[in-house]
Amino acid sequence: MAYKFVNPTDKIIVWSIIGSFTILTNAYMLILICRKSKLWSSVYVILASMFSAGVLFGSVYLIPRFAYGNLQAMGPYCRLLITFGQASGVIFMLHQCLICLDRYFAVLSPLKYRTYATNKIAFMVIFIIWLIAFLGASIPLMTFHPIVGKTCNGSTQNVEADTIFTFTLLGALFFLPLIVIILTYAHIIYIFNHRDPLVSSLHQDDSTKLTFLRKNRKLVMNVAVISSVLIVMWCPYVTIVLIYRVKPVYSALELMVINIVQYLAFSYPAVSPLLYAYNMKSLRREVVRDYHICCCRRHRRVHAELSLRQSNISNPNPTTLSRKYHLQE
Repeated sequence: MAYKFVNPTDKIIVWSIIGSFTILTNAYMLILICRKSKLWSSVYVILASMFSAGVLFGSVYLIPRFAYGNLQAMGPYCRLLITFGQASGVIFMLHQCLICLDRYFAVLSPLKYRTYATNKIAFMVIFIIWLIAFLGASIPLMTFHPIVGKTCNGSTQNVEADTIFTFTLLGALFFLPLIVIILTYAHIIYIFNHRDPLVSSLHQDDSTKLTFLRKNRKLVMNVAVISSVLIVMWCPYVTIVLIYRVKPVYSALELMVINIVQYLAFSYPAVSPLLYAYNMKSLRREVVRDYHICCCRRHRRVHAELSLRQSNISNPNPTTLSRKYHLQE
């Protein structure tokens, strides 16, 4: 008998909450970046693209697949839904890797970074990332598992080809960027820990570079924390997906663990905008400013209503008083 971690109704509620929260957090951060011209730099262009992927991930994949939960009713489009989910996971990892490389080159060569880190180049790299993700995830549709007929066929008879595809996709577009993230941040931390004792020996020409390094130290460390959260939330799920390809039978405990790590991994797109808003000073300042503006508007509205009531009490309308007097007679 198959084991279920929670009841189907509970699963629908949980996935609806995760999907809705993913859409809300990513949509707010995306709108915030688009509204604030101060945030129109290369790193925020990358973040805007990642938040766009988060909105699509919640609205196009999470809610239709898990909250709705009836893939068979979608017919042949269920394969497109699964492909979109695979592409979204690759997009998140590649964007995080791109942010990591952006910070790495900012630390390694600040002057060249200011010259070449333009929005035009950022848009080109982002387009390549989205193209690679969707082309890679669409390989089964174009080869061994095409859409045939009007029914949903989530599994393929060519198990060997599907297993090779899964290992190749995750190896090339998940674990390889993961290795890049770990190595680049390790090198950045090494640079920070070994350059400070040499400050007194730096030449005058290196003063700009040194100032840039000091300004970016906290930002780099905060982004490193966000990358660590991504690794912690995604790696267990990806590892279990790979194990699933070679072990088709699970115990009740193993199925429970699969459900838990799936919730954890698919919650990352909802949590990441909050992590960036907290750890990146520019984003945090704009979020706090929006909060203060909303509070001030609410306070002014309440104050205006109270003032209007007080003015009506102290200066009653003669017409209203005469009507009240006639009613009493």
